[in-house]
Order: sequence, then C-alpha cells, then structure tokens
Amino acid sequence: MDIDTQVYELTTIHKEYESFFPQCQLKLGNVSVAARSYSDNGELLPASKDNYIYIQTQEGIDLKVSVELRGWYQLGAPKKSYETFEGFMQAVSPSFQVKFGDELSNKLLQVLQQS
Repeated sequence: MDIDTQVYELTTIHKEYESFFPQCQLKLGNVSVAARSYSDNGELLPASKDNYIYIQTQEGIDLKVSVELRGWYQLGAPKKSYETFEGFMQAVSPSFQVKFGDELSNKLLQVLQQS
C-alpha cells in the first residue's frame, strides 16, 4: 500500500469513528510520497511507520492503529491484522462493539422508515 492510500484510509476512518472514543487523534508523519525523504544519491528512503490513529478506548486502552495491504493492526504489538477497522476494534474493545452495533441498527431503522 502506498503512503497516499494509507493516509486516505486513516483519514476516512478517523472522521467516521472519532466520536466513538474518548480520545482519537490522527497522526501523520508522511503525508505523501512527494513529501518523503531522499538519500544523497537520490534514492527514495523507505517510509516510516509514522502514520496511525491514536485511540483511547472506553475501557482505557491506548492504541496506535495503522493499516497496510494485509489489513488493520496495532503498532508495537504482535502483527495480527484484521481485514477491516471495525473487525479490529470489535476484537479489542467490547464498548466499540456495542456502539457499532447500535449505530448500525439506527441507520438501518432510518432506511426502513424512509421506504
């Protein structure tokens, strides 16, 4: 996954789920390939792992969450990844699981009431 795609995914998830957490901050160290560093001989240096979302769950758990081609994962933890952000958070936070279910139910009810 290139840096621009990673930033897009992180930004989208941050906007969508920021209200689910007591603390949720988007941290971007590499905002685009154009902003990345080059070596003295002109080679593009590898991207750092500076792009993530800092989350504090309702349970008080602090997480640094990022995404790669293989999925969503926690920085600094064993590399278990999840296909979706929602799947990752449901595995980590029971309160997220409840809020996500409630929000989904509310949206489905709104769709049914409009038809």
